[in-house]
Amino acid sequence: MVQPIQTQPIQTQTKPEHEIDLIEIITVLWRARKLIAIVISVSLISAILYILFTPKLYSGTITLYPAQQGASSPMAQMAKQMGMGRVSSGDTNYNIPDVVTSRTLSEQIVSHKWDIDGFDGKVDLVRYFDKIWEIESSSNINNKQDEIEFNQSKIYNYSQFIAKNRISVNSNVKTGLISVSVMMENPKLARDIANFISVFVSDWVNNTEKDRIIKI
Repeated sequence: MVQPIQTQPIQTQTKPEHEIDLIEIITVLWRARKLIAIVISVSLISAILYILFTPKLYSGTITLYPAQQGASSPMAQMAKQMGMGRVSSGDTNYNIPDVVTSRTLSEQIVSHKWDIDGFDGKVDLVRYFDKIWEIESSSNINNKQDEIEFNQSKIYNYSQFIAKNRISVNSNVKTGLISVSVMMENPKLARDIANFISVFVSDWVNNTEKDRIIKI
């Protein structure tokens, strides 16, 4: 009796579902080589043009200590020595970042007369930005009042630009220190504005504390 021959199924090698085929990837990249070259070239040219035509900005930075209400301030200490016992110590910080980016401060920065290289005498930032951006006078100015209103509108617009784009405030959570940076095309102007902000904040805190003590 002839025994039937038992056969076993032939096992074929199959690729794992997630196996990466390097040859296939290389083939796809080779086929798209022209598109890849165009994208890289356009990106490189755009970066070069951005570097060439974007004005270089310089940074002026100051560090401010958090100001606290209460007996820790010189004004409060003086008041306490004068017998004003109701002046008590507190731990509420003044919101210095809001002061730095306030419209009041930015308008004072724009209206202030600065000593800037390239100008005859001290000028405000209206004239400064008008010159570097080549802004011409409006054709709708017919009298002195129109000129005043036009200048006021530029002060408002430039102050908004300064507060949003040229002044940055960062607070260190651990130390409480507040860092203020000013970016301008002129390095001396950047430092001068940063120092102006420091004096403004110091005066604002002292005046606020003085008013608070007087009301007690």
